[in-house]
Amino acid sequence: MVSNLEAATDLEAAPNDDGRYVVNMPVTPQFATRTTPVAGGLLTWNLAIAEQAEGIYAVAYTDLPLDLLASGQTIVSEGLQDRPLLEEFGWQAISQPGQPISQGNIRGLEFLYFADSRLSALRLYLANRRLYAVMAVSPELTQVSQFMESFRLDSLWQSFVSEAGRFRVDVTMAPVVTTQSSEYQGDRLDWQQFTIYNLMAPADAYQIAYTDLPAGLAAEAAEAMLSNIATSILADLDAEALAGSASTIALQRYPGREYTATTPAGKSYVLRFYLTDERLYGVLAGSQSLENLDHFLSSFRID
Repeated sequence: MVSNLEAATDLEAAPNDDGRYVVNMPVTPQFATRTTPVAGGLLTWNLAIAEQAEGIYAVAYTDLPLDLLASGQTIVSEGLQDRPLLEEFGWQAISQPGQPISQGNIRGLEFLYFADSRLSALRLYLANRRLYAVMAVSPELTQVSQFMESFRLDSLWQSFVSEAGRFRVDVTMAPVVTTQSSEYQGDRLDWQQFTIYNLMAPADAYQIAYTDLPAGLAAEAAEAMLSNIATSILADLDAEALAGSASTIALQRYPGREYTATTPAGKSYVLRFYLTDERLYGVLAGSQSLENLDHFLSSFRID
């Protein structure tokens, strides 16, 4: 049997770029795919499995369909018991409520089960639509703990680039793109809107929109247009009172306006507009988290 000290030194980092995580494995992992039943369908899991004589260590992940996200952990747990990802794992562990855990702002559940002097440990993490299962089965409690603690997820925020929009920003998941039209002094403005959801913080609101300016619009008229459109959008948000409290800002070489507010429920909004030579951009963020507000707003760049 490998001693605890030797076990600790035998764990080596095994980054997984596709899965967006890193974990320390005792040996080079093997990769496979498995399916588990859920709500009349199947979930496809990507697995990395490291096997030793004394234990098995694995990480699996799957991207959940949007209609399953509201079903919670129970429906997925039932599928894991019906068709286990690892036959050796004591799946009786998940027949009981898990212990809440977290990794930064990513929530999870931990399950433990002892049988035949072997510990089965499972941690489930939900990072937006991606569900992770970190599993270990071994008589070596310390090595199981070291393995579980070594698992680290990449940041929820990933870079998104819109070539047509000529901007880039960090997002928590792929934006939903829609179009909307409005009028300004007889000119039709066609807006491209990018709405981003944060399923780890469902109340958060993130959006980027842009429209091409009418041809021949003078600089002075464009400045007035920026203020007038901002006032209109603030009215749509029931925040007309902010229209007179704009701050002058700039991004790169582009002038802009910023409006801020906090609702009675404690949710803060920041609305920014930027004016380029031929385009108007709007960037909206709403959250109770200063970290989330700052990350999204600070990551926005015009190409």
